Amino acid sequence: VLDLPGTYSLNPATPDEQITCDILFGRRDDEALPDAIVCGADATNLRRSLRIALELRDLGLPMVLALNLMDVATKRQIRIDTKKLQSLLAIPVVETVAVKQGGVSQLLQSLENTPPLQKGAITYSARSAQDLQIELNSILAECLEQGSSNHTSERIDAIVSKNSGGSATYAKIEAARRLGIPVVMIARPDKPRGAILADVAAALRWLETLDAAHDGPRSARGV
Repeated sequence: VLDLPGTYSLNPATPDEQITCDILFGRRDDEALPDAIVCGADATNLRRSLRIALELRDLGLPMVLALNLMDVATKRQIRIDTKKLQSLLAIPVVETVAVKQGGVSQLLQSLENTPPLQKGAITYSARSAQDLQIELNSILAECLEQGSSNHTSERIDAIVSKNSGGSATYAKIEAARRLGIPVVMIARPDKPRGAILADVAAALRWLETLDAAHDGPRSARGV
């Protein structure tokens, strides 16, 4: 079992993501192509997790989708039709709770039942962000039901998901601003450590000055 660094895309943006992609595509001489993939998905934020699941599925490797945090999802009134999800993805889908034993035996059984890896090169063709978003929205419309939520990350993702173009980082910043959530941007550090810490301290002082009861939009500050 090889635990790879987490990634949200097969288009790597960090060294860790590059390692994950290289292994999945069989580009590493020191690692064999995986016999199967277990993709861990956050059941409380299925929209974000399914994007990488769709890309991994397109690799054509044997794969199981493990829906983790199902207990938390239930508490948040999030209902996922796992049978429907499994049918639409055409891969096994297993509900799990990482801090408990639930789902482990089913996960292992699903792995044993996956078809053997077909030897040969990966013939993966990346799809556009728009194509992925269309399929993602279609799947969620059939499989996901959730009550109103006040969780900040979910409110931000709900806005960002409507905009599939541009920088995801700046889309999230704009979404936070629209929700009246304070935003602090700390630029990639090219300063001495002391100067960076001074910037962080200044940002924290700014956050402390905000009126928590303020209902209007708040600004962003960059340091």
